[in-house]
Amino acid sequence: AGKPWEDLLRERILEPLGMRSTTTDLSRFWDSTRFTHCFYCPLPPTAPGLDQAKGNDDIAMPHMMVNARVTVIPWQSYDNAVSAGSIISNVADLSKWVRLQLGQGEFEGKRLIKASTFAEMHTPQSIITPYSWIQLVARLSPSTHFWAYGMGWRMNDYRGRKIVWHTGGIAGFLAYVGLVPEEHLGIVVLSNGDLGSELLPQSLAFRIIDSYLGAPVRDWSAELKVAMGEQVEEGVHAEQQLIAKRVAGTRPSIPAERWVAHYQNAVYGEVVVSMRNDQLFFEIPNGGQGVMEHWHYDVYRLNFNATNRLGLFATLSIDPNGKIVGMNIDDMGFFGRL
Repeated sequence: AGKPWEDLLRERILEPLGMRSTTTDLSRFWDSTRFTHCFYCPLPPTAPGLDQAKGNDDIAMPHMMVNARVTVIPWQSYDNAVSAGSIISNVADLSKWVRLQLGQGEFEGKRLIKASTFAEMHTPQSIITPYSWIQLVARLSPSTHFWAYGMGWRMNDYRGRKIVWHTGGIAGFLAYVGLVPEEHLGIVVLSNGDLGSELLPQSLAFRIIDSYLGAPVRDWSAELKVAMGEQVEEGVHAEQQLIAKRVAGTRPSIPAERWVAHYQNAVYGEVVVSMRNDQLFFEIPNGGQGVMEHWHYDVYRLNFNATNRLGLFATLSIDPNGKIVGMNIDDMGFFGRL
């Protein structure tokens, strides 16, 4: 279309549907000093309160579990990945979006999108294996026979009906939008808590579907809480096993200060390694940053100063001549020294 994504979104979707409260612009609610400016960027030291919002206290504040306490955190901007779904909305506006979906492209008697387009979007394009928290849902729904991904929608069967749905989440917020097309049922669940899972919106959606279909009442929240607790314990056990394999008493083969440099990766760009308070520190320019904790030998753990510490491992690389050539970072690849 030759236009920014935000402009196209407003012209093609938000304005035709009358979604006037929906925006992608965080500065509509906050001054730039009041929110974090990118994904995994360091959080401001103190979270702003509603009294600091731009003349509008009718907004939700994000919450996360920090040091075992539910804590208000600042809003985060995702402008560097905005078209992945960085939309700020409410139930009233999202109900219009859901009506467009259930109407197969028709809204308030007007055809906006071809029905065949929606049929294709809501058709499985790839088979998926339940992963992460979806595994928990699958375990508690043994009568579900398929899990698939369409075009921007997950889908599966539940109680003999096809469910078309997707969740969305950023730091401190979780959302669920679901459709049961055969029943002309649409569900929107918005939560301002990100407490380690997407299971609150999911459990509410299942409870609504059960009630709508006249199925026996089931406490999905309680069941998924137990299952999530078991999954958390598995994660704790995996971390304990990792720590148990850590080799104590080792030192890097090269002094830490010699690793201070810029490193480059073809996909992720540049990483800067520096010394702060006698400790290695890494930083992605205009992105995440944190401490490099010596693990053992020439392996360091990257602990992000962000809502998710990640804890990736970086293995330092030296050539046969003793020259530092770069480092390998888990799940990210090789970063060559510049």
